[in-house]
Amino acid sequence: MAVPGYQDFMYPFLKQLEDGKEYRLQDLYVLLAKHFNLTDEEIAEKLPSGKKSGI
Repeated sequence: MAVPGYQDFMYPFLKQLEDGKEYRLQDLYVLLAKHFNLTDEEIAEKLPSGKKSGI
């Protein structure tokens, strides 16, 4: 599976925030990675700019 794009991440991201709790961004990355069943390799992928990971 390819890493989902920005648009694909938005709905599950916002649904997670719907509970009103505070989250660290890193914790949300982990939750989204689990939601999309991403492998460690997919999580480690860099954006086309090569500067950041895709998630």
